[in-house]
Amino acid sequence: MSHNLIKAASEGKFDKLVTRLEQGDEIESIHKGTGRSALAEAALNGHADIVHHLLTLTAKFDEPDKAMSYTPFLWACAQGHLPVARLLAEHGANVGFSSKPHGWTALMVAAANGHAEVVQFLLGLGVEPGTLSSDGRNAYSMAVKNRRQHIADILAQAGATTPEPPAAPVYLPWPASIGDAGVDSSNAASVLQHFILAMHQWEKDAASKHVKIIEGSKVHDWPAMQAEMAAIFERYCTPKERPYGRNGGSFSTPPAYQPAESLLSMTDISKQKKELQTRYLDREFSYIAILKKGEWRLDSKRQRLVGSDWIRDNL
Repeated sequence: MSHNLIKAASEGKFDKLVTRLEQGDEIESIHKGTGRSALAEAALNGHADIVHHLLTLTAKFDEPDKAMSYTPFLWACAQGHLPVARLLAEHGANVGFSSKPHGWTALMVAAANGHAEVVQFLLGLGVEPGTLSSDGRNAYSMAVKNRRQHIADILAQAGATTPEPPAAPVYLPWPASIGDAGVDSSNAASVLQHFILAMHQWEKDAASKHVKIIEGSKVHDWPAMQAEMAAIFERYCTPKERPYGRNGGSFSTPPAYQPAESLLSMTDISKQKKELQTRYLDREFSYIAILKKGEWRLDSKRQRLVGSDWIRDNL
C-alpha cells in the first residue's frame, strides 16, 4: 500500500522504499492527512539518498502539500537540510515559491528557524531577500522576531531591512441602527451588519448550551438550535440550499462572526448585486449581496489572510 511507501521515505528506509516502488506503489501518492508525497517526507526529514532516488524516477518536486502548502524544497529549507535543498534546486525546484495563504518563502522559513547555511545558499541562488509575506513581513523581520541575530546580520549584508509597516486600513462607517429591529433591508451594509451581530450571538449561545450539555446540566436540543440559525438565514440570506454552510448548525469557539468586523468597502457589481468587504484582525471577508424585491440578502462569502488570495468560505 502507498502509505508504506510514504512511511519508508519519512523514516529514511531506502531499501524498503525501493521494494515498495518495485511492488507497484504509486510514487505520487500522498498522505491523506498532510497531503505530503514520499518526496516531501524525505525532504522534510533530510534523507538525501531517497530524495535523489525519487528525483531520478522523475517524482514531482514542486507540488505543495495540503497541511502547510510547502513544497519539498520549502520543507528542506525550513528544516535546515542543505544537501537536500541543493539536490532539489539542481533538479529545477522553484526556489522562490511562496506558500498559500501566508506567502512564506524558503528564505523566510530558513531565516526564522536559524539555518544560516541554508540562508547563505538561497542568497547565492539570487533569491530576493526583501520579498514580503501576506502579513507584510520579510526574512529579515522574521529572523529578528525569532532572535536569530546572526541570520539578520547575513540578510542585512544582502541588503535586507525591516519592511515598512502597511498602511492602516480606512474603514467605512456601519449604518446607524440599534437592535435587530433597526435593520434596513434596503441597505446592504445594514443587512450584513445585523447578520454578523445575529450570528455572533447565536454562536455564543450555541457554545454555552453545548458546554451545559457536556456537563449534563442541559438536555440536548439540537433541532431547536438549528431552527434558531435557520431563522437568521431566512431573514438575512438568499433562500437556497447550502449543504456545507453554517445553516447546518455548526458554530465556532470563539465565534467566527465578530461585532468588531469592520467595513472596508462596498462595490456595485450590478444594480442587483454588491460586494461588501470587511476585516477582522488579519482576516478579510468578501460578501456578495443580492437585491430581491427591494430587499438585500446575503448570498455568498469568501475570506483570505490580508494580502493573500481569496478562498471560498461558507456563510
